[in-house]
Amino acid sequence: MYLPNKITSVLAKIDKPYEVKYIDGKIIDVYIKEKDIKIEASSKGFCINLKGGPIFFNYLKNIEPLLIKMNAIENKKHKLKKENIKKDPLVELFSKQKNNFSVEYENFRVLSIKMNNPSFTIKKTGVGYAMEVNNESISIDSMASLKKLLIKMNVIEKDKKTNQESKNKILFEQLTINLDEYK
Repeated sequence: MYLPNKITSVLAKIDKPYEVKYIDGKIIDVYIKEKDIKIEASSKGFCINLKGGPIFFNYLKNIEPLLIKMNAIENKKHKLKKENIKKDPLVELFSKQKNNFSVEYENFRVLSIKMNNPSFTIKKTGVGYAMEVNNESISIDSMASLKKLLIKMNVIEKDKKTNQESKNKILFEQLTINLDEYK
């Protein structure tokens, strides 16, 4: 079962670090580490596990007051900032694939992405990204370099659009060469 995308409106208000697990680009659960709270979908609605005991809610709006009571959300009115609305390119890169991954957030900013198969972690740094594989850290300076590395590792697939664009570019170059011959 998956959590609805509307859960992000609640997640944007959480002040503590939390981790979101995705399968096939859909949210399956949210874990707030500091408070040991897990939010997941169930056949009864939304299930919130607090200290091992589940609480079930039918509506998403009922989750927020409980999180305020548990001090996971500060009791003040929050407004989404424009920074929170834009999507993170790192999450978008993985959400297009059929991989299971989890994303660690703090104040709705992506801190890291973890994958289990193959096992690695990608963390955001001040100058780019750091990829930890087998207790080794690899420094990556840009999203394009990271994407190329992940394609070589067979973690993600190439975009079909980029393949089509490169074919079009080659065909265009061949056409201009043929036109130059007739001049």
